[in-house]
Amino acid sequence: MATKEELESAAIAMCRKLTAIGRHDDFGSVFSIAAIHGFKYGGPNYTEEYERLMTLIPEEIAKEIREKPEAEWCTL
Repeated sequence: MATKEELESAAIAMCRKLTAIGRHDDFGSVFSIAAIHGFKYGGPNYTEEYERLMTLIPEEIAKEIREKPEAEWCTL
């Protein structure tokens, strides 16, 4: 079983990676190109789960993730 520290570390890493992906130009362009071709994504998303996880990690780290450019802490 994972320790609290391991779970917290994994949660922080997941929040950082999801934030970086969401901000990346290539990710956004997938939806733009799809829309040009008449497709609008209406499937599931992780917004609620992501926001919940962001409230469970230490506040100062969540703030850093939301405010700092991902290049400072995340490599895709």
